Amino acid sequence: MTATTTDLAATRAWVNTPVQTIPIARADEVAGKIAAVDLRAGSLLSPSQPTTTLTPAQGSRSWLSG
Repeated sequence: MTATTTDLAATRAWVNTPVQTIPIARADEVAGKIAAVDLRAGSLLSPSQPTTTLTPAQGSRSWLSG
């Protein structure tokens, strides 16, 4: 799913140093990208989560062990 600015909301969060978040002022940078991981409503977004491609790419084969 491609993110739009209406998918994003501002919140106040107090986080420890190793936790990185994306400020709402950068919402335009996230719009049009897809999440690299599943996100639940209300979760914080980190800089590594928005991406332009999924891995593996849609239609490619992936190997599962099981």
